[in-house]
Amino acid sequence: MILVLFIGGCNQDTVISDVSQETTDLTVEETSSDNNDGDMTEAAAQETRTEGTTQKQEPETEATISEQEVVTETTTKEPETVTETTTQEPETVTETTTQEPEPVTEEEQSGSSILVVYFSLAGNADLSDVDAMSSASLLQNQGHAETVAKHIHDIVGGDLVLVETVDKYPADDNEAHDYAYREEKKGARPKLKTNINNMDQYDTVFIGYPNWWYDMPMAMYSFVEAHDFSGKTVIPFCTHNGGGFSKSVIHLMEKLSYSTFLEGLAIAEGKVKGSESLVRDWIDGLGY
Repeated sequence: MILVLFIGGCNQDTVISDVSQETTDLTVEETSSDNNDGDMTEAAAQETRTEGTTQKQEPETEATISEQEVVTETTTKEPETVTETTTQEPETVTETTTQEPEPVTEEEQSGSSILVVYFSLAGNADLSDVDAMSSASLLQNQGHAETVAKHIHDIVGGDLVLVETVDKYPADDNEAHDYAYREEKKGARPKLKTNINNMDQYDTVFIGYPNWWYDMPMAMYSFVEAHDFSGKTVIPFCTHNGGGFSKSVIHLMEKLSYSTFLEGLAIAEGKVKGSESLVRDWIDGLGY
């Protein structure tokens, strides 16, 4: 620093004193200024340290938040998977429980789809005036169609129904045949006690009877005319004294023209006893 002093008429001591004072003041000011600069430097350094601290803390805070978010997302996903598994398991159990009862129902329906219906003098004779021994003998001789019907039922199952008339036939065999002959000539339709209300449930009907005067007993005409056989499979069988079916099957087919007929079985009365194997072979040939 260059100081130029002009010394004129003033006192030299005064000038020197003033210069010294100003120099001192300048020194003090420069020192104060230096001190202030130092304070500012320290403040700046402190701010720098503060900023550095702040900057260091911020990443830690962000990292902490990020970790919490990851944990939260993982915790949220896990129960969703457990919930889906729990929901699917009972559905499978419910479907299995629903399907199990279906086969039982089908078996119960198939067991009642066959009807074995027959007429027999043994079940329609008036035995009120016949003693026990004579009654047993008559039933043995007159129940041929009933015997065959029971053999069929034992093999194929289904329902076994006897066609019963309101008015009974004579217990004596010859008198019963004379009575039947008069019915046929008149084309009678005897009143029946038997009536089947659930005919629709049967798919196959075995129709049996004794051959009376080369035809079915008139009571069987009363039965077939009173029931609907449309769409059913009809299988005739009869017992006879040498005439076989005669014209009975032809008449039956005329009455039941909307039914399907399978091959029937005609058994001579003398061969009815011990006919189980014969009946079984016939039914096996039909596919039942």
